[in-house]
Order: sequence, then C-alpha cells, then structure tokens
Amino acid sequence: MDMLHNMGPETVVITSSDLQAPSGDDYLIALGSHRKMTADGTTVTQRIRMESPKVDAVFVGTGDLFAAMLLAWTHKHPDNLKVACEKTVSAMQHVLQRTIRSAK
Repeated sequence: MDMLHNMGPETVVITSSDLQAPSGDDYLIALGSHRKMTADGTTVTQRIRMESPKVDAVFVGTGDLFAAMLLAWTHKHPDNLKVACEKTVSAMQHVLQRTIRSAK
C-alpha cells in the first residue's frame, strides 16, 4: 500500500485479494488505505480490511461498478474510508444478489 501511496494517490483500495479470510474460503478480502496530510504537516494513514461473501456467479463490470460507487461514497465521506468502503461493498452485494435473482 505504501508503495502505491508513494506513486501519488491518497486513497488505495485493493479488492478481491488472494489473502486468506479469517471467516473462510467463502469470503473475499478488500484492503484500503487513505493517507492525508494534516494542517501541522504530519501524515495520517487510515487502513482498513473488509471481508465480503463470495458470490457463486461470474459478472462483467463489477470492478467498474465498485470504482464508481467508491468514488461517490468517498466524495460523500472524504475523511472516512471505512464508511465509504462499507457502503460500496453493501451496494455491490445488493446489486449482485438482485442480478442473480433477475437472471433466474
């Protein structure tokens, strides 16, 4: 994450990592990091780790949807990456589940 921050972005989110989730193989891990410079010149970094249940289906465009929703939620919650990611993951799960139901 630090290597990516050092390339310029204040916010880095990695989705669908291959890391083992404590909850088991049926979960994906997302990692996030937000680095911000305070008024006194110090750097503050917020890091998060989230688990979300895997969906037994294949979709196209989920990364684009995730990125668009994360952009919207980080705009609404600029100082709270955890909330922005939680809302994004929640919306993703709802969209995927609704898509699965509609496809049946």
